[in-house]
Order: sequence, then C-alpha cells, then structure tokens
Amino acid sequence: MSEFTFFLEAVQNNPRDEAIQRIIDEADFSKEIAAELLDAGFKLRDGGMPHLAARLFNKASLAWTQETSFHYEAAFAYRLTGDHTRAARLLAKAFTIQPNNERIRQFLAHMMFATGAHSQGLGVLDMQNASGGPVQDARQLFSDFSQYMQNFPKSASLILRDEVCSKYEELSTQAVYSEISRAIYDRSPFSLIRLGDGEGSCLSLGDVDEMEYAALYAANRRELTEMWFGKDFPSEQNGFQALSRSLPDVLAQTDIIGIPYESWIEHEYNISSTRGIPSLVNILRCIRNASLNTKICSQLIHMDLQNGDFIGKLIKQADKIALISCLSELPDLIKTRFEISSVDFYKIPGEKGSSSVLGEAASAGTHYPNAYHEIMERLSTPHDGKLFLVAGGILGKFYVNKIKEFGGVALDIGSLADGWAKKNTRPGMSNQFAL
Repeated sequence: MSEFTFFLEAVQNNPRDEAIQRIIDEADFSKEIAAELLDAGFKLRDGGMPHLAARLFNKASLAWTQETSFHYEAAFAYRLTGDHTRAARLLAKAFTIQPNNERIRQFLAHMMFATGAHSQGLGVLDMQNASGGPVQDARQLFSDFSQYMQNFPKSASLILRDEVCSKYEELSTQAVYSEISRAIYDRSPFSLIRLGDGEGSCLSLGDVDEMEYAALYAANRRELTEMWFGKDFPSEQNGFQALSRSLPDVLAQTDIIGIPYESWIEHEYNISSTRGIPSLVNILRCIRNASLNTKICSQLIHMDLQNGDFIGKLIKQADKIALISCLSELPDLIKTRFEISSVDFYKIPGEKGSSSVLGEAASAGTHYPNAYHEIMERLSTPHDGKLFLVAGGILGKFYVNKIKEFGGVALDIGSLADGWAKKNTRPGMSNQFAL
C-alpha cells in the first residue's frame, strides 16, 4: 500500500488529527497525484476538518506555485477556519498569476473586506478587467457588505441577540413541548415558526435600510429565490416579494419563534458570509424593534424536540394529524413509526435547489404562486385544535399562520421532515432521523 493510498483511507476513516497532519507533512506531492490531492482535500473539508484541508492545499500550493486551483482551495479552507488573512494572502498570489480570473478576483476582494482592508478590496474590484459588467455589481455588493459589517460587527450582533432574549421569554425544549402539548389537549389555536437565513433575507427593516444595503439584499434574495423556486423566478411580478415583506405580520400572530442560535451567528461571521450575516442579524433587528406577544426558543427547536423524543409524544397525543410536505412517502412512514391512525397530507412542490436530493417527484410543480394559493384555500376551514406538521420553507410560515387562524395547532418542522425520509437537504442532517 502506497503512502498516499494510506492517506486517502485515513481521511475516509477520520482518524486523529495528528495522524493526518503527519502524513500531509511527510508526503511527497508529485504532479501525478494532483487530482487525488484535490479529492482528498475536499473530503477533509466536507468532513468537518477544514484546518487539515487548508494544511494539505497550502502544502500543494507551495509545491506547485503556478497551480492556482490549490491557492484557491487553500484559501477557501482557511476561510472556513476563520483565518481570512491567510486566505487573502493566498488569493493575492493566485490573482498575480491569473489577473483576469473573476472568480479569484471576487474571492480576494471578499477576503480583504473580511480582514477590514476595505480600500484594498475595492481596489481589486476596480482593476481593469476583461469581462466588463459583473465587477461593478460585485463592487456595489461588497461596498454594501463592508458598510453592514462596520455597522454590525460580531460583538454588536451577539449583544443584539442578548437583547432579544432579555425582551422575550426564552423557553427550553421541555417548556416548548409543554406549551404545544397543552394546546393539543385544550384544542386551542397555536403556532410555532423558526426563522433562518431565508426568512432573514426577505425581511425588510424600512426604506432607509433597504437603500443603504440595496445591492447586498438584492443579491441574497436572488440567490435564495433561485434555490427555492428556480432560475428567473419573477418575485416582484408574481407577488412573492410583497408576500415575503409581510412576514412581520406573521410574527405578530405567532406563539413561539425560533431565532438564530449564538454559534450559528458566530459561524457566519467566522466565514464572512455575505448572506448569512445580514440575514441572521436582520431577524434579531426585526424582533428587537417589534413589540410582539410571543416567546422565543432556538431555531433548532425542531431537532431538539426530535432528539428528546418530544415530537413522537406530541404526534401520539394528537393521534390524527396533518402534514404539509413535498415528500409523498412521509404519511405512511409517520403512521407506522408513531402508530397513529390518520395523516391528512397536503402535497407541495419541494425546493428546486434540492431536487437532486429530494427527487424529481418531490420537486415537480410550482410552489409559488400555484400550489401556495391552493394550499391556503384548503387551510381556510375550521381545524378544531388539530395538529399540523409543516415543512414548507418560507411559505410554510404563512401556512402555519393560516392554520392557527382557523383553530389548528401548527408546528414548523422544516428539514426534519426531509430527515425522516432520509433526504439530507441540510448540513448536519443525518440518517439518524430516519423513520
């Protein structure tokens, strides 16, 4: 067995860090194994060991100084570890080799902004380029991001979360379970929703804020609507933009709101995410500025309820439930796993960006506006305390609100439903959730 074959197996088997470090440090990186090195680095990075991926890619970049792919991948791995300075320095070398590579240019500018080198970042974007238009768009986006980071640094955003938790009663998983169980027992209207970067990207905090970060917000919204609904989704013309702006009205009617947890916020700052940072922080800004009659919990409450076996208890308590999901196999799985008699199913089209994981049948159709209006009409009938499990993305928040309006108990379970069907649509999702 060659040393490099052993290395690949070591990566696959995830041994102690020091074992992989030794192999990386001692290995002879010949050009014949370049493709294998990239593959091994990706396995390390995607396996939750970006620091080792960075070590591998960085050694390769030193061995082959003109191969910009290793500079780029080393920089990406260093970004994941929060070392934006090393990422920027590697990208600067790569950009010297390939000054017309727009992918490298924009990543370099991004990492410069992440280190606080705002003028240098703009300078990189202002350099003469062969392709024209896209750089101006990137310049405005990163200018907005730079301003956002200066106005909302990580320390201020974590304090902002503390302010939200002080303003509203923060519930434990056990307390959330008790509130839901009581609502099912009393057959009283109830709603729980969770807010993530998707919802945060759509929230508006007024015209002044929209103008200050217009390019940043527009880019994030385009990225997410494409993931949810596909390319060229006409969000303004078909009414989705106006609907998403009304999300604060849903919050005003919600009993419990799951907000971004501290480590998630820290992670987005560590990787300098142009989407994650403003989206999560805007959720906190919105809730802090509002006067809601609500309680709060972690955005991961769906997973916490599952891990504590509370979801199963609630389903068995309700006995007859309803499910909103894109996965047609779930009703039978739920009836068998939780030994209940009935699951009323509301089929919706799944996220277009997750179609390869969900399958064609789950993703077929148009969720908004077609299916959305049909589902909302079906939900506009008395529910008499019936339990609904809702897995519908951002539109699911509006389904939850409608269910409560008509007397149901609605829980936003999000990607947990995917996990039940062994569809790993989110990072960290595992087959351990499978029914």
